[in-house]
Amino acid sequence: MSATSQDEKRIALDSYVAGWRARERQALADAAAWRARIRGRLPAVVRMLVDEYGVTRVVLFGSLVRDEGRAGSHVNLLVGGLRIEQLLDAAVEAEGLLEEAVADIVRTERARPEICDLAERDSEVLYPF
Repeated sequence: MSATSQDEKRIALDSYVAGWRARERQALADAAAWRARIRGRLPAVVRMLVDEYGVTRVVLFGSLVRDEGRAGSHVNLLVGGLRIEQLLDAAVEAEGLLEEAVADIVRTERARPEICDLAERDSEVLYPF
């Protein structure tokens, strides 16, 4: 292989790597912006759950707490005091307030032990403050 051919391959590889790095930086920036928007909407979700459904506890857990959430991630909420017959209505309202995320609401009273363990290890209490 000639030196020119090797130089051309090196230039092409460098260009590819630079493009990949730029796309990765943009993806990280987009994810951070998404997390900021969702976090900005969480207080309204908490107010709605407390005021309209009488919940006694709201705990955020999962990727949003770990700063790994991105568009398409779910917002995981462990909620105390929500009656089973209110669950779907509360989830639909929460998703409407979040606008661009699915709300996974888990009732503390019926949560599997492994979900409670995960939420306790990797969580942020949103209510009570």
